[in-house]
Amino acid sequence: VGFERCCRAMGNCSGSARSLSREELAQHKQIEKDLREEKKNYAKEVKLLLLGAGDSGKSTLVRQMKILYQDGFTLNERNLFKEIIQANVYNSVFVILTYAERIGLHLAEGNKEAAEKFRERAMRINFEPLDEESLRWLQALWADPAVVEVVSAQSKELPLSFDSVPYFLSKIEDICS
Repeated sequence: VGFERCCRAMGNCSGSARSLSREELAQHKQIEKDLREEKKNYAKEVKLLLLGAGDSGKSTLVRQMKILYQDGFTLNERNLFKEIIQANVYNSVFVILTYAERIGLHLAEGNKEAAEKFRERAMRINFEPLDEESLRWLQALWADPAVVEVVSAQSKELPLSFDSVPYFLSKIEDICS
């Protein structure tokens, strides 16, 4: 009714002086209802600006909110994260092995071959996904006293985010699957 009055006052929106049909009026009411509903939903939205230095947890917070308050991650997103995590595992173990060698820590005799093979894979431009063989190497290296010492010392000289390295290496079976 308000729309019809408005159109008459303005000389009718379509240019002709006709009344709205029932269908047009029903369509108009539905559009008005949808707009009111959309306005209510928009008013409920909360927008948040996250500020902080690098590595302060902004992205982590957003991911946690997605997990807790939305439907989590799609299969494609999970596969992408898996690739990133596996690349980080390669990089982290490579750095740990290099640092252990540099400060004079020696791997157990049985782990030297695993370390060498793992280094060869880590040096490639395109990482191979972590497979059963990689899993065996990583489990052996993660248990090696030299690696344990480097990780437990959490040296400031290492270019790693050490809060996540022990977590991911302890979950290596899940990461490889």
